[in-house]
Amino acid sequence: VEATREHASPGGVHRQGGDFRQDELEVAVNRPRLRGDIVRHWLERSAGKPTVMFAVSVEHSKALVADFAAAGVAAVHVDGSMSDDARAAALDAVRSGAAHVLSNVGIVTEGFDLPALHTCILARPTASLSLLLQMWGRIMRIAPGKSGAMVLDHAGNVMRHGVLPWSDVEWSLEPRQRARVG
Repeated sequence: VEATREHASPGGVHRQGGDFRQDELEVAVNRPRLRGDIVRHWLERSAGKPTVMFAVSVEHSKALVADFAAAGVAAVHVDGSMSDDARAAALDAVRSGAAHVLSNVGIVTEGFDLPALHTCILARPTASLSLLLQMWGRIMRIAPGKSGAMVLDHAGNVMRHGVLPWSDVEWSLEPRQRARVG
């Protein structure tokens, strides 16, 4: 797990419904300098590895895909407004290896299984520990030829929640009691 301090706290972003407000988060993170750092970091640490990236918004995701393309990396975007055929074509490109990076907004957070995924790019800050665990879960599957997984945390989620993908989390049904990390 690699985390960057630059994205640790989405300054000025309010919370709504247990997470950060998406409209404010979009303004805070969708800046060329921050997006460029994501591409550079991936090229240094995980180039060519099947990757899933979690973006804040459709615009943010598309901008990240354009940044990867400008660096010569095949990347695709999926979101809920796409037709089933367009979404299937993008996912097939990642499955086949024609694209290395799958950027999404709430589409492959849960219920999506592509065991070959190696790298998770967190370009989306979240105040929700359960959402963070779901995002990490996309790369935690065993697959032939896969020897590990990598998280590139450009959103400060590791520092925000104080957990790592392999941390034990004790959940509680008691009201107002937060999950404890062991």
